[in-house]
Formats: sequence, structure tokens, C-alpha cells
Amino acid sequence: MAGAGRGRIYTQALELLKQSSKEWRSRCLEAEFDRINRRASWLNNSCRSWVDLNPRTQESLAGAGLRNFHTRVGLSQRAFIEGLRAPEAAARSNGLNKSKFSRFSRDVTSAIVSQGGTVTGKSAASGVVTKGSFAWKFGLLSQSLSHYGKCYFDLSKARLSSFVVLSAAVGYWVGSEEIVDWAGLGWTSVGTMLCAASANSFNQLLEIANDARMKRTMRRPLPSGRIGVPHALAFAVTCGVTGVTLLASKTNALTAELGAANIVLYTLVYTPLKQLHFINTWVGAVVGAIPPLMGWAAAAGQIDAGGWVLASALYFWQLPHFMALAFFCRHDYAAGGYKMLSLLDASGRRTASCALRNCLYLLPLGFLAQHFGVTSGYFGWENLLLTSGIGAMATLFYLKPSPETARRLFRTSLIYLPFFMSAMVFHRVPRSSSRLESVEYAQQPRTECAPGDLDEEERPVTQSDYRTRNLHRPPIALISYAPFPFLPAPDY
Repeated sequence: MAGAGRGRIYTQALELLKQSSKEWRSRCLEAEFDRINRRASWLNNSCRSWVDLNPRTQESLAGAGLRNFHTRVGLSQRAFIEGLRAPEAAARSNGLNKSKFSRFSRDVTSAIVSQGGTVTGKSAASGVVTKGSFAWKFGLLSQSLSHYGKCYFDLSKARLSSFVVLSAAVGYWVGSEEIVDWAGLGWTSVGTMLCAASANSFNQLLEIANDARMKRTMRRPLPSGRIGVPHALAFAVTCGVTGVTLLASKTNALTAELGAANIVLYTLVYTPLKQLHFINTWVGAVVGAIPPLMGWAAAAGQIDAGGWVLASALYFWQLPHFMALAFFCRHDYAAGGYKMLSLLDASGRRTASCALRNCLYLLPLGFLAQHFGVTSGYFGWENLLLTSGIGAMATLFYLKPSPETARRLFRTSLIYLPFFMSAMVFHRVPRSSSRLESVEYAQQPRTECAPGDLDEEERPVTQSDYRTRNLHRPPIALISYAPFPFLPAPDY
């Protein structure tokens, strides 16, 4: 097979690398060889290519020029080989500007000199770097920081973790009083980010073999050999312990408990279930619904009805989102050995039905938020409009199950949630203005009295009074509750 042939070429090139390197036994190069050796072994076992190797690249890998390849893992094989042969042409073909080209040239020069070679021609523009000098050490340090920084970024799934932090921040904001504690919001965001990074890293540690078989995940740090298992484990544990400790010390115990529970649920329940039963999607939805509860608990010190409304929105939204994703990526999931509903549903009708059903569950959430005094009355109608959009795509997916309609639903779901959370933040009702007053009123002893016995000023304000008063206010009055401190609070 083509993959096996490429793997043999890669292995032969590694033997040349070992023979030609004079400084191979240094710690840095030895660790790098272990990573490359894992890549070659993985290529032979799975018959898959780490990158798409064309004939020119295969010839380059089989030549003596490969002996410096391991010192520049940040570039592809072809880009590095081209850089050794013609740095300026490589800079132009790879879109490197002047600053990046200088850094690239310095790294190439350092790599050649570190192997006992000499620098000639235009590749020596940055000067010969002597091994052991400050410039050599600085180049090695900057290269290591760049490499491991990218590995940590991929291990933590930083983009996904940022979305988790956003949902927690919305929970904190909506659950806050009139004045938002910015320091508390910042600590909550940092702690949530660390917990999410820990959970994602543990997930990748448990799924190395599965990720190596999937086209979508085969280039992650662990299956590609860019980082070792002990290193990744240390990163996951450090992030988890630091995140939970930070939440416990800077927010409250409830938030820290939710963060720790989410790491355990994601690592020990959701991840193994992915290879056992398709119910893992529903468990994963629970994991995704916990971050807004963490934000709410950090702001309010407890979880009340408003927090559950926001968590429900995250839960019901994830099901159509992931049902659509699992349908148009089902062949990839099958290759990875995961159990998904879409793999048991050849027609796609059950998958689409589940997506449509959970879209319908999103419809009343806006009015529930209004009922519990979390938002103003306009939010319910805005959510109805947003849900109609994602519901229309889910209906189209149900009527005509196909990868195209699944992609449309997936893209629409990416639009729905940011608008939902933005509208909830814009129309939020601070806890001090209605929710706390209604709780205090509910705890007061009840006495029998005629409606006219109390003056208007003496009668406690209930949630019904607040909602009735709010419905008769003009839309501009709602801006006073939006998070814009530079706007005045009009008196209506």
C-alpha cells in the first residue's frame, strides 16, 4: 500500500539520520528522535501518512538532507528541505514575511551548525552560530517554546475551551447583581479555562489510538508524536489542580466542585462511553451544560431557576449541533471506533428526528427566563425567532437527511448560541432588582388584609408586578439593564 511504502521510506531516512548525525546523543536530539521514531512506527502500523508526501518530498526524505529535519518540527518536511536548499525561495513559497524569514534562516543555520555542519551561501545571512553560544541556546529555547506552546494549544483544544469560558462568563454576568464584579468574572474565566483544558487533555490521552485512525484528529500532538504521554499527563494534572484550586480560593466551593465534577464526568464517563454506546452524546451534553452553572454559582453563590434556564439552553442546543456533526462525519467516527447514533441509522431519519425534537425544546426557554425574572419580556420573542431559524434547518434535515442538510444545520447551530447568549446578556434583569426582592417577599409571614389596607408604597414588589411594569415600558428603557455603563438609566 502507498502508506506502507511511505512508512518504509520514512524509516530508511531515519537510519540515515542516525548514521550522519555527530551529536545525536545529546538529550534534546535524543528526545526528538524518540518522537520521530514514534511517527515512523505509526506510519508503518496504520499505513497512513502523517503528511501528504509527494514524490519530490520522498526523494528529499531519502537523501542526506533529512539529517537536520528533526530540529525544525514546526515546518513540514517539504518546507524545511526547501529551506535548506534555497531559503529565499522557500520564504516566498511559504508566504514568510521579512521577520519570519529572518527567524527561519536563523533556525536553519542553528540546526546545521548544531550537527557539526557548515553554513554557506545565502543561508548564512544571519551569521554562523557556534554551538553552545548564547545565540545557539536562545534559538533552541525559542524553538522549544514555540513547539510546546503549539502542543499545549492543541492538547487543551483552546478554541473549544474558549467557547466553554464564554458560556461560563454569560452565566456569571446574568447571575450577577446590578454591578458586576469584574475581578470575580476574570477569576471564574481563568479557572474554567484551566478545568476545560485539563478535561480535553485527559480525553486525548485516553483516545490516542482512536485519534490516529481518524482523518480529523490524526495530527493532534499525541497521535502524531509531537509530545510524549508523560508530558501530556503532567500538563493535564497541572491544569486541573490549578483550575479547581483557583475556583475554590477566588470564587466559592460550589463553583470548584462543579469544575472538578465536570473534569471527572468528561474523563471517566463521557470518554469511555464514546466507544461503548451512542448515549455518550447525551452525557456530553450534560458536560457542556455545567460551565454556565459554574458561572452562575460563582456570581450568586447558589444555583436558582435562572441558572437552570441557561444550562438547559446549552444542553438542548448541543444535541442538534452534534447530531448534525456526527451525521456528516460518520465515516470518520466509524474509523475511530466510536459509537454514534448516526452509525446505527443508515437513513438518517432517527438522527434528524432527535435534532428536530431538541430544537423544539428550545422554544419556551426565552419565556421561562422572563417568567423567573431573569430577563425582560422582549427576550422570549427574540429567542422564538432564533429557534425558528435553527428549527427550520432541523426540519429540512429531517425531510431530506443528507450530508448537505446536516452541514446547514451544523452551521446554523453555530449562529444560534452566540445570539442567544448575547440577547440574554442584553435583556438581563439584575438579581437585586426583582429576584432577591421576590424571594424576601416570599419569606415574609402572610397576614390577611383587604387589598385597600396597604398603600402603594408599602406593598412589596412581586415578580408579577415587575413583569407587568416591564411590559409597558418602551424598548429604550431596557437599555438601562444592558451592560453598558456609559448609558444613563432613564426614569420611566
